[in-house]
Amino acid sequence: MVKNKDINKFFKNIEKDMKSHVNKELLNTTHEIECPECKKKRKIKFKNGKGKCKYCGSTINLDLNFKK
Repeated sequence: MVKNKDINKFFKNIEKDMKSHVNKELLNTTHEIECPECKKKRKIKFKNGKGKCKYCGSTINLDLNFKK
């Protein structure tokens, strides 16, 4: 018989794996964002969560926070 505790653990593990995969994908792709320095909306390519504005040259750190 499956217990609720086992089911909860199963779903928590799935959620953790999904967040990890999505996080990895999003931190290594191109996003159209507004640069916090020059306020220009640009497509910025990120590698490991770091990108550079082509307009002003400022370094941008992509921070992903998942909320419930």
